[in-house]
Amino acid sequence: MHGGTIKIGIVAAEKSGDNLGYKLLEAFQKHREIKIFGVGGDKFNQLNISSPLVDQEVLNVMGLIDPLKNLSKILKVRKSISDFLIQNNIDIFIGVDAPDLNFYFHKTLKNKINTKNIQLVSPSVWGWRPKRIEKIKKHVDLTLSLFKFEHDYLKNHGANSFHLGHPFANQATKDKFSVIDQFNLDSSKNFISILPGSRDSEIKTMIHTYLETAEIIYHQDKTAYFLIPATNSIQAQYIKDISKNFDAPFFINEACIQDFLSLSDIALTTSGTATLEAVTYDCIPIICYKTNPINFFILNKLITSKHIGIPNLLMHKKIFPELIQKDFTPKLILESYNKIFKEKDSYFMHIQKVKKLIQGKGFDNAAKKILDLYDRSGC
Repeated sequence: MHGGTIKIGIVAAEKSGDNLGYKLLEAFQKHREIKIFGVGGDKFNQLNISSPLVDQEVLNVMGLIDPLKNLSKILKVRKSISDFLIQNNIDIFIGVDAPDLNFYFHKTLKNKINTKNIQLVSPSVWGWRPKRIEKIKKHVDLTLSLFKFEHDYLKNHGANSFHLGHPFANQATKDKFSVIDQFNLDSSKNFISILPGSRDSEIKTMIHTYLETAEIIYHQDKTAYFLIPATNSIQAQYIKDISKNFDAPFFINEACIQDFLSLSDIALTTSGTATLEAVTYDCIPIICYKTNPINFFILNKLITSKHIGIPNLLMHKKIFPELIQKDFTPKLILESYNKIFKEKDSYFMHIQKVKKLIQGKGFDNAAKKILDLYDRSGC
């Protein structure tokens, strides 16, 4: 076993990765004395992380076009972070999600200071760009896979994987009546959540269609009441300003996605982690996605999976509606909503199956596995 403090570097550039990275670092602290270097969300400050002076928001871009537009800024920030981690001679590097970004760190740090590299969240090599498996095998010592099918895929292709499971598997349910009291809502309403995404570009692309759909649903059901969680105050105000142009009741608030999902039987949900989060709160997702035509053309050529929604990927079948690109219209969303509304019980049965499929070995065992890997390496 190595003696002394272990220096861990981490990059959690996307907001969705903050909680995952925090939970893993928290688990490390139970077993060994560590120092943490890198970039992440506000929760990381509780762990006394040392960070370089960079604008990490530059890294939080999506798709294929936006990264190209911001390429010079991204390259500069990326280089600054890697230099910072090398200067501090870290022992273990953890890249959280964002594989295209983190492969750079995996490769650079492995070559420069021979770190033990951990990728938290498997790249979706099973769904698109399968040749990336070679990068994983070459530069990543261990991938922490959220789902069993990902874990099996990596193992079958010669990559080292640990089945972490998804943290949503241990999500505590919310009491509906306490949530209603907290926000002073009317319990007689038919609550419907709208989850437009966490990135500004997603919201700007999709929010008008969501709000137009809400207006149509409200005209057919006057008990409908729409709950929209926003990632921050700026996004909340942006959505509030736009929603004034639509004839439907909206309640928009920050950092309350779990509260809103606990009240809703159905959610209009932008594809991503939120589709799974909806399921864990017994809320049926209508999975939606739209990007600019160039992005979609390129992605459509690369994607090999039949489904994009995480719950459908887990079930190996399109159980929950997927309305992608040209199908992302108020008319088709409404059709999906009406179908689900009539058949809720059958969808709830599928939800229970999905919830069983996201169980894994957990963060504490993952931390032990990584420490064992590091200790045996003799680095």
